[in-house]
Amino acid sequence: MQSLFWSLLAWLAVGLLMTATLYADAARRGGGGSSAWVGLQDSLGALSFLALYTWLLHLCIERWPQRWTQARQLAGLYVLSVSVVVPLAITAKVVAVMWRLDRPWHRLLANLGRQEGVLWWFEFMVVTGTFAAVVGLSAWQRSRRRERDWAIAQSDNMRLRLTLLQGQLEPHFLFNTLNGISSLVRAGERGQALSALTRVSELLRYALRVSKRDWVTVQDELDFVREYLALQSLRFGDDLQLDWQIAAADWQQAACPPLLFQPLVENAIRHGLEAGAGLGRVSISLCAEDDGGPRIGLRIENSLGDSPSSQRGHGVGLSATRERLAMLYGAAAGLQTHQDQGLFVLELSLPWREVNDEDVERTDR
Repeated sequence: MQSLFWSLLAWLAVGLLMTATLYADAARRGGGGSSAWVGLQDSLGALSFLALYTWLLHLCIERWPQRWTQARQLAGLYVLSVSVVVPLAITAKVVAVMWRLDRPWHRLLANLGRQEGVLWWFEFMVVTGTFAAVVGLSAWQRSRRRERDWAIAQSDNMRLRLTLLQGQLEPHFLFNTLNGISSLVRAGERGQALSALTRVSELLRYALRVSKRDWVTVQDELDFVREYLALQSLRFGDDLQLDWQIAAADWQQAACPPLLFQPLVENAIRHGLEAGAGLGRVSISLCAEDDGGPRIGLRIENSLGDSPSSQRGHGVGLSATRERLAMLYGAAAGLQTHQDQGLFVLELSLPWREVNDEDVERTDR
């Protein structure tokens, strides 16, 4: 019924415009506005019928769009519209005039026969223009709906892909953490293994909470990485040497994807200390940059190991992180790696996003 309302409103505007034109013509000729009012009364019947026609045509095209996909079918609908609507619109106008003048109804056909050809041509052009406008509007609406549906589908696909990527990271993290605890148990470090299990429970609690969210605060991610590295310190002892360089910034007001930093730090340990580099030196620096706008910059350096495993690809962490960044930020975020004098260097840069309480998970760990 909404389309019927807009159809009536549009043709009412046309009637008012016609009335204003007739009034202006009468004023130029020195006459009054009565002729303009009479002209509006005589046109109300035809305008009401055209409004009904406009609504029915739009309804027909919208309800059965597959029937009008070919030009031949659309041309047939146009011919039918002209053949039916033009005579009926003229009849409606003649009936309105006869009603106003109180003419006998048996003279209806005679009055129709006396209508000038210019009136038929005028109504023909009005119906043709209405048909073209309705067909064009329906095509535009279908195009907008297709664009909207496509955008929704793309958004749903992206969200599903991000969920799968995040789900891929979580088992990977859990597997490596439990593998580290099993190493402590095999080494007879039962006390450290129990302490590690306690830390694992805290880490898993955080991971489970943020798995349902799209964003977390950078401060929470830092705290999560600290807990993870404390767990790794139980496993490697003094062989794991950490250097933190966290610049002063309001990290509680900066948002980032959950579990973004931990896989990168895990990658540094895996391809450094676990690859046989001796002392595992890991340097983590975080700063707020201003490169064409506020940004977050993370740099992780780790010593390179001598085993062949350190020269292979960098596992789930880097590939999944790159894909997540591309889906969330597009070209606005970047992740680069390079080797520099026996160090593997990772540089992450992403736009500063302010915390939004509706989509950011704040932890109370």
